Amino acid sequence: MLAQAGAAASAGTLDWQGPDMSLAQELLQVGEEQAVVDYLAACKKLWPSGIPLLQKWRDEIRKGKKPQLNRVDLH
Repeated sequence: MLAQAGAAASAGTLDWQGPDMSLAQELLQVGEEQAVVDYLAACKKLWPSGIPLLQKWRDEIRKGKKPQLNRVDLH
């Protein structure tokens, strides 16, 4: 279900602001890593400018880390 949210059409502000990562963060904390990785992959279409950060988070999760899924480190 989370991955389907990442495949939704962009509302415009997602292009620069990015999607809300609250649910993904909660799922990551309870061990749902694959669901979060799938969601981050789907978010590439919604948030093209965030692709480097999305990939960084996916890589960290695959290494067993639990990154803070926020957009603070975009700049």
